[in-house]
Amino acid sequence: MENVFRYPMRSAFDMITSPGFVDHECAEDITSIERWIKRVEDRLVRIQSARNIKEIRFTHDPVGLGGQISRRILAFRVAMITGSRVVFPAETFFPYENAFNRLPMQNNGEGELLNCLDDAFKEGCSIFSFDFWKFAAHSSDSSRVYNYVPCDPPIGERLANIIYDGILFRHQTIRPEWQSAVDRSISTLCLPSRYIAVHFRRGDKSVETPYVPAEQYRNAVLAATKAFGIDTVFVASDSPTALQELKLHDTGLQIIFDEKEQRLNNANHKFLAKNPSQRKSETLTALKNLYTLSRADAVVGQDNAHFATLAAGSIALRNQNLKFGTLLNGHILLEKPGWRAYYKIRSFTRRSAKVLFPQLSIKSKDGV
Repeated sequence: MENVFRYPMRSAFDMITSPGFVDHECAEDITSIERWIKRVEDRLVRIQSARNIKEIRFTHDPVGLGGQISRRILAFRVAMITGSRVVFPAETFFPYENAFNRLPMQNNGEGELLNCLDDAFKEGCSIFSFDFWKFAAHSSDSSRVYNYVPCDPPIGERLANIIYDGILFRHQTIRPEWQSAVDRSISTLCLPSRYIAVHFRRGDKSVETPYVPAEQYRNAVLAATKAFGIDTVFVASDSPTALQELKLHDTGLQIIFDEKEQRLNNANHKFLAKNPSQRKSETLTALKNLYTLSRADAVVGQDNAHFATLAAGSIALRNQNLKFGTLLNGHILLEKPGWRAYYKIRSFTRRSAKVLFPQLSIKSKDGV
């Protein structure tokens, strides 16, 4: 019987603070990786298409688009570890447009709250409701889910978990009309067949952690271009001054930066909740950047930014090795006592405000 909880309790990306340029974990027989990937995909399809089994209801919180996609990956992770079919009673990505193909839905009531992962194995209850925030606060459950990789992978733990994320992301497909629009938008960038992609995260990321210094990004980009022998760099960022901050103009690299893109350097999901007329265009922009990052030869980003980790999983799955680029430590400045104390107070204040004034959240405006 497969040992479900055999992996150490750490997430797929929290150790990825060095460049993934050299593959230390690739199996000698590449076909064994391909067979494992096929087993994982087949198992996911079997669970999701099954009837008369336990179901776990997932709802979307109105966070950024990358966060919502990552929550869906979490849903599939829960499905695979519990053998339960995950369903989405409300097919919404509020405040974004829903560009994704529909996933299973059901209307059999809310069911029992999934207080902990072990509840899903109980006899008697067939429907559970999943509360992400309760799950996130339950560290042992979180570790079990994020460190579980099914079907006995023939490769090392780190590579298996990253590829597993790539498999679950690939399972989420966008609708044909959106796929065509995304492809047209990417074509306007005139990208060559090989390029390095950078996700220079700014905007509201400073709410969670201090910005990763631009110099660290710059150094990682230069290392990636040298390691991969590629001199074209695509820069995706929510900052309109990204190129000035990265200081790549004197490197001899060909830099591709979509000058026509609207960059508000803010909390995009909060902006869209107040400006619904821009939801379609901003959703298209987000998907253009996500899939451009994912199609690159390598990505440079940070390990606590959804678009960067989604792209890393996609590239690792395509290459079937750890040569996906590099994910910088997004919490690097929190190692300094001053920053750590500041963000601890800030986090407590934000949580308290949400409890005292829930009517001010965009979740209450969406009614989900």
